Amino acid sequence: MFKCIILALTLLLATNVHADEPKSQTMRITGYVPNSKNGAINKKIVVGKTAAVSRKCAYMLNEDVYVEGHGVWHVNDLTARWLDTKHNVCTLDLAVPTNAHARKIGNKHKQVVRLNANKRTTTHCRHCGRRLQ
Repeated sequence: MFKCIILALTLLLATNVHADEPKSQTMRITGYVPNSKNGAINKKIVVGKTAAVSRKCAYMLNEDVYVEGHGVWHVNDLTARWLDTKHNVCTLDLAVPTNAHARKIGNKHKQVVRLNANKRTTTHCRHCGRRLQ
């Protein structure tokens, strides 16, 4: 039994995905027009491919996610701080070219799947300094 516990712990540590970081979850999806060139982890924001996540779900930074009805996006930016206090659910903002596109996306709750949860190169957030792993 002791060997099984050690094996389970080893596998848990090897996957780098913790129990409080789900692979799939329902998130609030909105659109935003980026006002800077680089995201929270100093990677370029690409309209149509980049997403910003609320600080409550900052563990998703530098990961690819599949958003139901919107396809695959790369999370490399953080949303405004006030979103964490206003809404009780994680928010994923999709970078779009105009406000009209953002209004078209609206404010909906959709299923989000983390595609490469183990691939993480950054250890600290540029904005808040929080350790990501």
